[in-house]
Amino acid sequence: MSRKWFKLASPSVALNAPNVRYPMTMSYSHTISWSASAHDIIKQKVKSTARHLVFNCHGFAWKESFPVPHLSLGTVFHPGNVSAFDPIAQMQALFVIWLSACNLASSEAGTNFLRDIARHGACYVVGSMMPVGDVASPAYCVEDWSGSTPVYVDPTGRLMARQEFLQLGTALGFS
Repeated sequence: MSRKWFKLASPSVALNAPNVRYPMTMSYSHTISWSASAHDIIKQKVKSTARHLVFNCHGFAWKESFPVPHLSLGTVFHPGNVSAFDPIAQMQALFVIWLSACNLASSEAGTNFLRDIARHGACYVVGSMMPVGDVASPAYCVEDWSGSTPVYVDPTGRLMARQEFLQLGTALGFS
């Protein structure tokens, strides 16, 4: 089976963890230090003109050493610091936050975390219930994770069907 990709409109931002095998390339691509706080990452690395924001990092719905859903980027994004996404709500161009992070939505708490990200950022959010392939992606693209049971959330925190989200592709700047 061949891989499928979503081509993202520019400008887009990729936030890559230092331990990912294949950093993503977007208009603005950053490798984030483990010492960077969630709030500083959003304030310093996300351009106000960006249309898409991609988190390329490990994701966990739960981990014994950190038992809440989280994105392993910087000092970690989690429900307790989801307000880090608040500045994104003011960015009129930013439409979709893509979480290239495994298993984040595999629990109710993880799905609720995605919903909170969407509400705080006033953006659509795409996350995954299953593992996401650790593969090199073409520049300006994210993989269509249809096999990893993606979860789609609208800016109000409402869960969406895949087809409903895909129908918005042109309006949201992806194909």
